[in-house]
Amino acid sequence: MTVETLETSQEGLEGATEATGADQASDQPEGTPEAQNAPETFDREYVESLRAENAETRTKAKERFDTLAAYFVEAIAGDVLVDPSALPWSDEFLDSETGLPDPVKITAAAEALTVRKPYLGKPHGPAGQGEHSAAGADEDVDILALMRRGSS
Repeated sequence: MTVETLETSQEGLEGATEATGADQASDQPEGTPEAQNAPETFDREYVESLRAENAETRTKAKERFDTLAAYFVEAIAGDVLVDPSALPWSDEFLDSETGLPDPVKITAAAEALTVRKPYLGKPHGPAGQGEHSAAGADEDVDILALMRRGSS
């Protein structure tokens, strides 16, 4: 072996002992600086209970959000539809930036639904029932005259 090979081997040994120094730190008493820098670990049961609790909380939050979003959709769609529950909740109604229901998207979906199913839309204008005066809406309708005309 040459001198350079020995020096390289010596540096490799020093690097190896430094790498295993972290393993030896766990053997140190708690008051030493090496033990204070060691990562804190928790037992498996505790971590699993925290994860289960977190999953349950996320599920409840998602259910509550979906419920409130459905009420929001019904409130917005109620302006366009006779039965707002005919427009089911969809994630397409969410704004991509905020993640909240977008009234414009909900209204557009409700109007698209009335195009496919016109009977779901609210009527616009007069329904075409009853007598209307020829002069316009400002003139009162004479009920007695209508009854006399109908009896003859």
